[in-house]
Amino acid sequence: MPIEIKYGKINEKGIFVFMEKFNVKKGYIISFDKEENGKIDIIPAFKFLLENS
Repeated sequence: MPIEIKYGKINEKGIFVFMEKFNVKKGYIISFDKEENGKIDIIPAFKFLLENS
């Protein structure tokens, strides 16, 4: 499961390339405050930490 941590501008290209190369269906980006769902979930850091503690 690929996970990237981003602060500021979020570029999904790198994680998409990784997912295609290794045939991974789901990826996650941990951001400062942005939240989106899709093939790559973008999760705010505070929410990620609360869910995984």
